[in-house]
Amino acid sequence: MSAPELLHSLLTSAGPSGHEADPARVWREACAAFGAEVSADRLGSSRARVPGTSGAPTLAVVGHIDEIGLHVSHIDDDGFLLFGEVGGWDAMVLVGQRVRLATREGRVAGVVGRKPIHLMKDDDRRKAPEIKDLHIDIGAKDGDDARSRVRIGDVAVIDVEPLEMPNRRLVSRALDNLDPAARGITVDIPESLPEINVDPAILERVSPRVKSSTFRQRDPARGASRLSRRYRRDRRRYTRSLPDR
Repeated sequence: MSAPELLHSLLTSAGPSGHEADPARVWREACAAFGAEVSADRLGSSRARVPGTSGAPTLAVVGHIDEIGLHVSHIDDDGFLLFGEVGGWDAMVLVGQRVRLATREGRVAGVVGRKPIHLMKDDDRRKAPEIKDLHIDIGAKDGDDARSRVRIGDVAVIDVEPLEMPNRRLVSRALDNLDPAARGITVDIPESLPEINVDPAILERVSPRVKSSTFRQRDPARGASRLSRRYRRDRRRYTRSLPDR
């Protein structure tokens, strides 16, 4: 079974926290295709409303649309990019990963590296790497070359396509974030919330923008709370993918 087209489009759009414009645009275009009233606020949250025809409660289905990433914090004279976290990372996962940087001039490809193992002391070989031990190599010949292509503050995500595996398994970066965003468009409200008598024609679907720090990236309150104050709702549902084992 192939991944839904919308989910694939979301997963291939880079949207680290604070830079969610691309996946948000994909989400709004998908909502507009079925005639929803689509809008966005100044923070970057997107909203799609399907008006109802009766007096049943209004329901908001909420899910965040950002993902974890990296941000350039320093460019050394050898042309390597030092970086910090956008969200929380296990540094071991990053070693050797290809990354895609978003810059003013467009995308820049890079790879995450660390000190070669044959140059490490025995004690260092046995230690798990930390973010401060890593760098991004963009193939620059020196610091000036790197600085002409990348600026401090530019963000990056892992550069990998979604991988479909047997038994309906899908592997991708940002899957826990963007699967709920896609599901929010197709969720069957009466089956999902049978205890609430909701007219299925009344639905608000929201993809809130969440700030960069780790706990806010996992908590929709930042973007969703502003939408909640702006738009009257009777029920809310926050969508989030969790592993079943």
